[in-house]
Amino acid sequence: MAAVDVHQRELLDSIKPRVKSIQPKATLVTISLDELKNRIPDNTGNFFVANAYYRDYKNIGEMIRKRNIFSEISFVEGKGDQIELDDQIVVFLHWPSGKSSGWKYKSKDGTLTPVFIDRTAPNTSDAIKHLINSIEALAASEAN
Repeated sequence: MAAVDVHQRELLDSIKPRVKSIQPKATLVTISLDELKNRIPDNTGNFFVANAYYRDYKNIGEMIRKRNIFSEISFVEGKGDQIELDDQIVVFLHWPSGKSSGWKYKSKDGTLTPVFIDRTAPNTSDAIKHLINSIEALAASEAN
């Protein structure tokens, strides 16, 4: 896990904050560690896999916070589905089953947009930066 921690720290350190945020606030919803453990089959070393995913999702949230897309960001753990917050931006991890997951962006008007991680990126850093850039672009698109 030490190598993973170093990699996650390097990813976080590579994020440059915006001078000014785009939106006043958002909520970022990830999946809880207990829910991850329930969804990952026991024969896969689910304790280690669930912990690795959990740390990755937390780190993505910290990178979004550090990028300063939103002046204020709240973190909530859920079950892998949307949490209803009217008139507010919500970025959430959608994990309807143990087989697939993805991020979604809910705009202030309720529009849901899938936010993809570029799985063709040559490394994890580029894939996660693509995710953050996409969230930033969506926030900017509704700033006016």
